[in-house]
Amino acid sequence: MLETHYDLYSNWYHNTIRELVTIVDFGEDYAMLGKMLTPTISARQAKASVNLLLNLGFLEKTAEGYRQTDTAITTGDEVRSLAIQNFHLQNMRIASESIERCPANERDISSLVTGLSKKGFENVKKEIQLFRKRLVDIIDTDLPAERVYHINFQLFPTSVDKKTEVCS
Repeated sequence: MLETHYDLYSNWYHNTIRELVTIVDFGEDYAMLGKMLTPTISARQAKASVNLLLNLGFLEKTAEGYRQTDTAITTGDEVRSLAIQNFHLQNMRIASESIERCPANERDISSLVTGLSKKGFENVKKEIQLFRKRLVDIIDTDLPAERVYHINFQLFPTSVDKKTEVCS
């Protein structure tokens, strides 16, 4: 079976594995690698993930261990593929689980509920996109990494549009 970028986004942990194998020397002990994720995954899943990342060219095996071919992967602005949608759903699920799993000093989850016009919505959306790009610049220069984090952004309506009375 030909592996594709769809496969990369099929499970939340592929990107975490991509980061983690460059931070720790797991000695090809995939059970240990799987247990280093939060939530944990099986040894079989960890090994398949490393192989997928190697096959897709996101990782390279070196004499010292593993190396990323690019420092950051982003889904970009407004990507609509089913794989990306599922990836975002998985990330939101593990983010919500982190509220109970992680102490408050090891996470930052906050909300802002506000009314916006269409123009205000577009401006906030653009700021989130610019902020994400600035974060990538910080991440590119922050070495060596010590831990893997997922950073999620959510901006979505929780009411109907007062003009159309639908959530569109």
